[in-house]
Amino acid sequence: MRQFQYLVFCLLLVPMLSVSQVAWENQVWTSVQLEKKIVSKTKAELTLESRWSIDPLMAVKYFPNLGIQTKWTDHITTVLHYRYITSNKGLGFQESSHRLMLDAVAGGSIKKTDIAFRLRAGREDEIGVNDGIFSFTQFVFRQKLSVKHKFFKQEFSLAFEQFETIRGEDVEFDQRRYTLGSELKINKRNYITLFVMYQDLISTRRLNFGTGYVYKFDK
Repeated sequence: MRQFQYLVFCLLLVPMLSVSQVAWENQVWTSVQLEKKIVSKTKAELTLESRWSIDPLMAVKYFPNLGIQTKWTDHITTVLHYRYITSNKGLGFQESSHRLMLDAVAGGSIKKTDIAFRLRAGREDEIGVNDGIFSFTQFVFRQKLSVKHKFFKQEFSLAFEQFETIRGEDVEFDQRRYTLGSELKINKRNYITLFVMYQDLISTRRLNFGTGYVYKFDK
């Protein structure tokens, strides 16, 4: 009987210890995005983004992201991304990496509610990995489901996103994101975006707040 009680105690203790080992932190994400049509149904998006840690207050990551978006049909869109990332580790120590990604987005509307599913696949040239950005030894996959609906003449979005890395035959879970956001239209060309995100990583939990500015040349 005592052995059984000891086993139950250990089973209850392990989850408690795993929870206590999870680190909590908060970040603020800011961005400026410019959009310009290239040809019919194809546009370029240049985004300058920075991510700030709250404690201590410092920019932990910043990057330009260039995307080429093509709308093939009313329901199918693709986006090719290139991103040059600088990660700030503090005390003047910085790392850089390249990221090349391809998005395939399928979406539609049901009773004034927009639903979209995005599959993102790509490659990141990380520090300490000499394979290069065009190597096929590992891939990054992300699945994102988003829903948009208007409440009181304002559109809100709710999104769930999951990340995995595939190395050979191994599939590694990276993180999940839950995001509630909204886009505020100032006029035909200028927009403000706001969001709050819960980020569930392997050993870290984050509550992120974000704001961005979008300028659309062709409106």
